[in-house]
Amino acid sequence: MSVRFRAVVVLGVASVVTTGAVVVTGPRARGAVPRLGPVTGTLIATLTDPGTYLDNMVSSVAFGPGAILAVGTGGSGSTYLWDTRTGKLTATLTDPGGTSVQAVAFGPGAILAAGTAAAGGSDGGTYLWDTKTRKLTATLAGPASSGGVSSVAFGPGGMLAAGAEQDGSGSAFLWDTKTRKLTAILTDSPPHFSSLATVSSVAFGPGGILAVSENGSAYVWDTKTRKLTATLTAATDSVAFGPGGILAAGGLGHDGSGGSTYLWDTRTGKLTATLTDPGGAAAGGVSSVAFGPGGILAAAGQDGHIYLWDTVTGTLTATLTDPGGFTGNQFDPVAFGPGGILAAGDAYGRIYLWRISRYKP
Repeated sequence: MSVRFRAVVVLGVASVVTTGAVVVTGPRARGAVPRLGPVTGTLIATLTDPGTYLDNMVSSVAFGPGAILAVGTGGSGSTYLWDTRTGKLTATLTDPGGTSVQAVAFGPGAILAAGTAAAGGSDGGTYLWDTKTRKLTATLAGPASSGGVSSVAFGPGGMLAAGAEQDGSGSAFLWDTKTRKLTAILTDSPPHFSSLATVSSVAFGPGGILAVSENGSAYVWDTKTRKLTATLTAATDSVAFGPGGILAAGGLGHDGSGGSTYLWDTRTGKLTATLTDPGGAAAGGVSSVAFGPGGILAAAGQDGHIYLWDTVTGTLTATLTDPGGFTGNQFDPVAFGPGGILAAGDAYGRIYLWRISRYKP
């Protein structure tokens, strides 16, 4: 493994927030924290992927201990570690297989999981890195015909969920990262037999429940019993858990809605709110969702906007606009870090950092 050090950082202080009205259906979301007030967002840094132009699409972002930000890239086969306090690139973790890194997630003890795509006859897999020593500690090879790994998430006890990419069945693999053993394969029922069936997002919730987004539905599993407990059908492509077991599911508009974010109460299986993308059908939908402090929900749009929602009232409280001004740009991965920092990656290899704040009215 080689470690390269390089950083290209552009600092900024301009506010990129606007507010607007939205269309909301459904009752107030359950389990959310009390509303604190309106939201402000300030762009504090732009981190530029050191890869080449064709290899620099940001596929995933995740925050780890010490304000470390891990960034997976769609073509270079590398995971970059950034210190968000200094804006410095601290390490480059190179995928031994040289394939696309499609998903990253931090686990206990500063462990980092990087899920990769299938390429060159390989079915792809998940690499485990020690981010303190920068050493590769394990390679979790996906089962045959898994089609690679599209998403990863850590659960209780070091459990790792890895979503399969185009395996034809819509499967999520559960690994014990202590023993490096595959412990279960969760397949939606009835399975989708299309060769393009893909798990687009996985997320752990309270009590070890796992949400799996695949082919426009979100499946909720009890990882202790390996039982499917709920199927949420609302054209979803990305999932994230918030306070009180609330599940946010963002959609790319496969149902013709133009893309919406749906809030579910996973205790009852009920849809509690639909947050409609203000951009309408032309916006292309929501590609990624993430919860922040105070019940804030960030929904990354395909139209170069990030919508910040108050999940208690179901109202849009701020809109972050692509600072680069690139025509046709889109945000995909979003993640919240310490101190209310929001990281968002775009299609041009840029990672924007905003400081998100709430103030009392």
